[in-house]
Amino acid sequence: MRRLAAATFLEVSLVCISGYGLAQDGSSPEGTWYLESGGQRVTAVIEYQDGLWGGEILGDDQQPQPVEVITSVEWYPESRRVVMQTHTSDNLWRWYRADIVEGVLKGRVSVPDVSPLQPSVMSFTGHVTGWNAGYLDRGITPRTFDLLVDNRYRARLRIDESPPGSGIHVGQMKVYATLDNGALDEGPEYDIQVSHWDGNLLQFHRGTTSDWQAFSGLVDGRHIAGYFFQSGTPEMKPWHGARAEVLGRGAGTGMHAMEVSTWQERLRRQLALLTMAGAPSPLSVTVNVLQSDLPPIPGSDMHPLRDDNPEAWPQHYVLDELEFLFELPNPYGLEPLVRRAHGYLARPTFTRGKRLPAALVLNGHGGSARGMMDPGHPYYWYGDAFARRGYIVLALDVSHRDYGDDPDNGNIEHPPIAAPGFTSDWEENGERTWTAMRAIDYLLDRDDVDPERLVVAGLSMGGEVSTLVGAMDTRVRATVASGYFPDLPVIRYRPNHPCWEWQWGDVTEYIGLADLHALVPPRMLVMQTGKVDSIYSFMWPPFASAKQAARRTLGVPAMLGGLYVHDLHPMGHDFRFGDVTVNGSPARGIEVPAVSGPLFPWDLGWQTDGQTEPLGETLFELLGWDIPAEPPIFSNGFEMDDR
Repeated sequence: MRRLAAATFLEVSLVCISGYGLAQDGSSPEGTWYLESGGQRVTAVIEYQDGLWGGEILGDDQQPQPVEVITSVEWYPESRRVVMQTHTSDNLWRWYRADIVEGVLKGRVSVPDVSPLQPSVMSFTGHVTGWNAGYLDRGITPRTFDLLVDNRYRARLRIDESPPGSGIHVGQMKVYATLDNGALDEGPEYDIQVSHWDGNLLQFHRGTTSDWQAFSGLVDGRHIAGYFFQSGTPEMKPWHGARAEVLGRGAGTGMHAMEVSTWQERLRRQLALLTMAGAPSPLSVTVNVLQSDLPPIPGSDMHPLRDDNPEAWPQHYVLDELEFLFELPNPYGLEPLVRRAHGYLARPTFTRGKRLPAALVLNGHGGSARGMMDPGHPYYWYGDAFARRGYIVLALDVSHRDYGDDPDNGNIEHPPIAAPGFTSDWEENGERTWTAMRAIDYLLDRDDVDPERLVVAGLSMGGEVSTLVGAMDTRVRATVASGYFPDLPVIRYRPNHPCWEWQWGDVTEYIGLADLHALVPPRMLVMQTGKVDSIYSFMWPPFASAKQAARRTLGVPAMLGGLYVHDLHPMGHDFRFGDVTVNGSPARGIEVPAVSGPLFPWDLGWQTDGQTEPLGETLFELLGWDIPAEPPIFSNGFEMDDR
């Protein structure tokens, strides 16, 4: 058993807040807030005049509700907490307790009561999230809107400035679903021609000279509405929508390098609040070794599609089965909260006194830590692949709150992080990300791990969590996310598992997938997409949305450095290394799209162009961290380490 030193609650709180840059946070309760609580949207206007706070809460334009008068506001800048009392039109009192970080808010709402006195903490059963338009909207770009066009088409519209400071506005528009057929009607992404945008009036064209649509609309708060004409018809048709991806980069063209770096730091702090209750440091960590020095799972029945050349790299490693117990501060009581994790650690048997590269590997749906170390697993064998190459490998279970993904192999359900009697303040993916970050703590605390050679990798749901971990934890030097490159609005209208969604708020109102990708540079990011992987898209070919997201990301590594690779391989929902398959046939290595953007105005074909160019490297070579599978033998018969 291994137990790390505990910290006091106060120390943990300060470490957490300072780690996400509290000193740089100039946001406060003042301004116009767009809030969501219990599925209802409201607008809160909070003012500070003559030393007093006040304001009101109004019904959203789309969902009129009675006005609530804000009778008192208490603001605690050091803890970033606001406490508000409101009085409803039907003579009830309601209280809000929420934390504010960089213009976003998350907290709890009390049950309405006839008493004006602040109720006990147990009465705060509701949840509230929101964002401050005045703080976040520091210019008129970027802007993203989620639209309903002609009362049928669901679309995403992004507006940006290119080049930065030019006053020239560009944008993109994509129909991602319809009311009739959902994501079956997903379409390509169009570049639009913006003829006017001043933050209030928007006018743009979509299409070619012979087949176009002309849109005009006005902004009202977080909403936009207007009409459009279709070429060849005189009829005006309606369109309307609301803000989306308010923390994101829009079309991804309108920031300088310094602005991008600042945006990265800010978004990590915002996501820590929205998904991980502020990402508290653990009070204590206990690591129990359940079994040690286990032999590798036999590799006689390797999966035939493995392309990591496993027969040339023997299983020269042993396994330890580990249990992690993390104690977290309880915001509603004295007893700490507990988070359990389970995994397997692979240690090479042929190294002595060396710091080695390390891989944190994460499974997808139906998988487990043990499955990732199984040479014959149909999907998740990549843990074994890294271990054969001499990496220290920590295979960590990823599972669900209400069921275990592979209970027969130890991957049981992962209950939410919640105080007794309360629903969780965390999002499910926030819990997964935080747990993986604590696994990184463990790896970097080992004296046999090189902190400059740490990769996080996974397939499917494992690729999803790997993306989040690589985005949120700058200690990760390389991120490999396979089989997870969706357009988030699209998969909302597909029969995909909904565990990526936020329970308290709409994830797509705050970010898009390209925003997570853009948090990784200047570190390495490898996104793997199969040409025939239709998990996330009904459109053919299914990798079009992946190329769209990649295009919005490309500007960040171009400005900040680092390596961003979209590996568009010929397979399906698979993890790929690009070396040699089990049957001995060589693979093409990493393959990148030959065309990554429009070749001429109004070009749509680049999105469906599946041509690729080989980089001439395997994934291992791209990482550049290989060590020999066995120490070289010198002519005198001594191994290199025995000289």
